[in-house]
Amino acid sequence: MPYRITTVRVNGIRGMNKPEEVAFSEGITLFYGQNGSGKSSLLQAIEWGITGKISYMKGGDFTREDAVVNLFTKSKRGTVELILEDATKKISLQRTRRIARTSSGKQPLEMKIDGKTISSDETEVELEKILKISLEGFSQSKYLHQETLREVLQAKPEEKSQAIDKLLGTYEVRDFVKTLDIDRQIITSITSLQDTIETINREKVQFLLNLRQSLIETKTKLIQQGLNEEELTVAMTLQKLNHSISEINALQTKYNIQLQNFPTIQPNSKSIIEIYRVLQSQLNNLDRARLENINQLTQKISYLRANSSAYKEAKDKLQGINEVNTETINLKIEELKNELNRVTELIKTVRQKLAILPVKSNVYNSLKAKLNVGQTKLIDSQNEYGNTKQIQNTIQKLSEEITIIQNELNKLSGQQRLITIAIESLEQTKAQECPVCSHSIDYTTLVKDLKLKVSEDIQRKSKDLCELENQKKISVRELGDEKEKQEQLKRNLFQLKESLALAAEELSKLVPDFELQTLDDITQSWENEIKETSIKEAQLMQELSSLNILLQNFTQLLSSVNKLEKLLQQETSSQKVGAELSEAAEQIITSLEYNIGEYSDSTTIDAQRNNLSRLADIITFLRDEERSTETEKELPLVEKKIKVLEARISSLQILLAQLNTIKQLAVQYQKEAALTQLKRLEDEINSFYSKIEGHPHFKQLKIDVEKEEPLIFSFKAEGAQGDTYISTRFSTAQFNAAALSIFMSNSSQQAGELPIMIFDDPTQNMDTAHKEAFAKLASTLSPKFQVIIATEDEEVKTFLEKHCKKIMTYYLGEWTLEGPDIKLL
Repeated sequence: MPYRITTVRVNGIRGMNKPEEVAFSEGITLFYGQNGSGKSSLLQAIEWGITGKISYMKGGDFTREDAVVNLFTKSKRGTVELILEDATKKISLQRTRRIARTSSGKQPLEMKIDGKTISSDETEVELEKILKISLEGFSQSKYLHQETLREVLQAKPEEKSQAIDKLLGTYEVRDFVKTLDIDRQIITSITSLQDTIETINREKVQFLLNLRQSLIETKTKLIQQGLNEEELTVAMTLQKLNHSISEINALQTKYNIQLQNFPTIQPNSKSIIEIYRVLQSQLNNLDRARLENINQLTQKISYLRANSSAYKEAKDKLQGINEVNTETINLKIEELKNELNRVTELIKTVRQKLAILPVKSNVYNSLKAKLNVGQTKLIDSQNEYGNTKQIQNTIQKLSEEITIIQNELNKLSGQQRLITIAIESLEQTKAQECPVCSHSIDYTTLVKDLKLKVSEDIQRKSKDLCELENQKKISVRELGDEKEKQEQLKRNLFQLKESLALAAEELSKLVPDFELQTLDDITQSWENEIKETSIKEAQLMQELSSLNILLQNFTQLLSSVNKLEKLLQQETSSQKVGAELSEAAEQIITSLEYNIGEYSDSTTIDAQRNNLSRLADIITFLRDEERSTETEKELPLVEKKIKVLEARISSLQILLAQLNTIKQLAVQYQKEAALTQLKRLEDEINSFYSKIEGHPHFKQLKIDVEKEEPLIFSFKAEGAQGDTYISTRFSTAQFNAAALSIFMSNSSQQAGELPIMIFDDPTQNMDTAHKEAFAKLASTLSPKFQVIIATEDEEVKTFLEKHCKKIMTYYLGEWTLEGPDIKLL
């Protein structure tokens, strides 16, 4: 039983940035979702997991960026694992890739069969044997890319033919033919070699003639300048150069300047030119070194004179202030500093007191004023209401009176209830006699009197008592509020007295007798104190500054004398001091001035520069004479080089003829392979084509070779009316049906042990009828083939679910940086 894909696990590949696991149906597995939701990424993950590459990712931008591994994955690596199963075995395939700079490169395949790992460089070969397929041809026979369909539908004839080659599995032959098409490069190389031969022939002969003419003219010119022919020889030139070398070596000894050694002179122009250049360089270096020595000696003289003069001046000044006692000055400075610190601290303290006094005084006065106001309020309240005890007694008395009134009101309320009962009884019984004394009565008159006289009198008394009760309750509340107010005033006055005492204590710390003085008097006194103390501070600072300047000047002068003395001792290499040291410096200056005089004589250098200048034309003549001789000797070598170039031309011409022969054979093979494949697939192509309802009139497809180089297919359809080119009369939907037929027939022929068809958006540009026809056809492919389809077309989804019994549909939601949201519907 053949294998089928049961599970795919993807992480970090293409649009997948988190682990995803998808199970596959034995029949049709459908991935449905909007464009850009990650459907193609899943299909490409299957292709990459099996073959190690994604077929269309080559050339262009794919060479500058890794399009396989997800750009946003944190681990910077992607993994695909596929599970393949047949009736008895389970195969696990896994590939892992680190993100790279390009999409190319192939990662090794890890394979497990029933849990047993197969690790070998030939793992892919072993897989091909098991599945009986070519991994190289997987993308043509198993996986119909969107790009392949677009090429068939929209491309130019040659590109369309390339797409048909991909569908047929013969694209590699076309690619091989294309690599052989290098006629132009070979012809260009032959032309370039021919131009080189012509240039060599022309330039060498012309160069030799020009060189001979130049030699004659140069020799004539030199003789006219007063030179004889003997001087135009290598021997005489060597003699003059050796003389110049001796002179320069003598100058090196004279100036005590060491330069590089001269190379050994050989009797040829190359050696002579080298020596000439070295002589010029050495002479320039010697003159430069001479001038540098003069400059260094001059600078040293100026340096010694300046330091010697400064040393004498500093010594004279130091003798004038030798009476200064630094220890006494330092003690005086220390005393002044201490006194200055004391005065400064005193000023700081008084200024702080000046800053604090107004604040503390304001706090004290404010508390004192608040205390007076509070005391006045308390006295006024006590005068009006009495103290808290008296108020409490009054409240007690009023409360007792209120109780009495309430009792009276209760009595009146009872009387009122009795009268009400009596009235109700009289009205009900209509009594003629008094129930108490048995006298006869008029109950109507009695009821009236009871209502008018007795009841009104009770109501009036109750009203008066209620008003009196309310007045007394108001008085109780007012007295209670006043009592609480007096108690709060007492509490506030107690706190104010404590705060005032603390404020008085703080003021006393600043001004012990502050109550006897005004704030202005105290402030003025302190300001006068600061003024007097500041004058003393300025005097101390001035005195301290004067002493510091005196000590600093003495210290600097002493340091300067010591420094200059040490420097002059180093320059004179002696331990002398004073006048003896200055005299030693003058002796060195005199010696240096003599050396400057020696270096200033440039007569010999100028003479040698003139000699070299006269030798320049002679050396040029000797070089051209030697070059002429060498060129004449090289002519046989030039002829040999030309023969080598001619032999290369002949080889290229043979290669061109051989490549043309190979290309013709390859083109013929490509044609025969394509036609053979088409012949083998013809019946199956038309079977699929008829099921997709290709065209109502042109029922059969006919694909033939229209042009051999490059190979162009004529894509026609046959009907009762004859043949027609598909591109002229077919709609894009019918064209799509033809392309699908070629792919499915080729896939059927190369099923091997993995009979699977993968379609990426197979119904693009199809109308409703063709979409349903494709869905019906897909339903017939199972169980012979495992079918995987990706589409964004809702109609296609509906038709597939309608006609296919075994279908598993996945919905891919909106894509995010984590990838799509995949749900099984």
